Amino acid sequence: MQKNSLRYLVLLIFVASFIQTGFSKDKPGKLVITHIELGYPVPSTPFYHFTAKLDLPEASIIEVTAYVNGEEMRFVNLHKGHSEEDANYPAIAHRPPSGYALSQDNTIYNNPWISGWLSWQPGEEYKIEIKVRMKETAKQSEEDKIISASTSLSAPRGSHPFDPAWKNYKSIVLSETAGIDRVGEPVEVLLPFYPDEANDLKREIRVVAVDPDNYKLTEVPSQVYDIIKYTEEDDLSAGESGGEPRTIPLWMPTVSCRLSFLAEVPAKSSRVYLVYYNNENALTPSYLSELRVQGEAPGLQIDNGVLTAWLHPNSGHLDQISLTKKPDDPLFHRMETNGAIHWNPGIYVPPSPWTHTADWKLEQGCYFLYFWQK
Repeated sequence: MQKNSLRYLVLLIFVASFIQTGFSKDKPGKLVITHIELGYPVPSTPFYHFTAKLDLPEASIIEVTAYVNGEEMRFVNLHKGHSEEDANYPAIAHRPPSGYALSQDNTIYNNPWISGWLSWQPGEEYKIEIKVRMKETAKQSEEDKIISASTSLSAPRGSHPFDPAWKNYKSIVLSETAGIDRVGEPVEVLLPFYPDEANDLKREIRVVAVDPDNYKLTEVPSQVYDIIKYTEEDDLSAGESGGEPRTIPLWMPTVSCRLSFLAEVPAKSSRVYLVYYNNENALTPSYLSELRVQGEAPGLQIDNGVLTAWLHPNSGHLDQISLTKKPDDPLFHRMETNGAIHWNPGIYVPPSPWTHTADWKLEQGCYFLYFWQK
């Protein structure tokens, strides 16, 4: 009797285990959001964002999608649960080339955390829904299981983001590695934009520095130049060799520009600068400085408080420089042809003699000189 009872008990345990295993496979457990918060731009995550720690029912290869107030986010960064980042420095894992932040890979996750770009406004309420696709392999299949969880939270009421009339912004992280306090350090960056977001870059762009202690934003004088518009769209049709037409473009219409500003970065540290744009009603910025331009082009006199430069009246090439503290000791050449300090490039097409762009009149060519002013 006892043996039969023991058999029934073993059989019962086996059946229960089978039922539990089958249930777990068909209906995975719940996704749990163990922690979620909204954050300010910091060097490791240089944009207004949210971070969420997740607890999966079992270890798995996953894809993660996030929704904010019902709208799907373009992308989220996926991190391993044990990874740690110093908020004061750029995240090494996110520096290219790296696939660490991709949401589709062969990594097995158990307690991951995610971060996403969210331009929140102080005091506003946000409902965030997170969906996780649990997979056997990196590729999707009909056997994948999808679990989700949602929560709501209020944005901090501290330092305010920039004027919401500027619809978009880009993030720049500057890191000082030589151990020198950088004060008024010139920075130049090349930035791309979608054409429908770049109305008038010279008029719309604003650069702001993020204070790492209180996240206060301070506008920084900047200069926009070298704007290039490339509006041709990729032709997805099949090539001359035939074949199927492409579904994914290789290039997109783009507007680019160069942006320069003066940065403040203490030794061995990183700072975040945000570049706001896409505001069709923005006024042309006017920054007070010691920069002064006098005369009639191309023979201009340019003074920035540190030095004064004179451009040649014919070509606009650099003709003379003098330091503000030593005005009686100018630097000039005035020998050969027109004698400008900066006379190249030179052109030699035999049998014609050498000629230099400094010898040309303005209608043939000119030299552009940019001066930085703090």
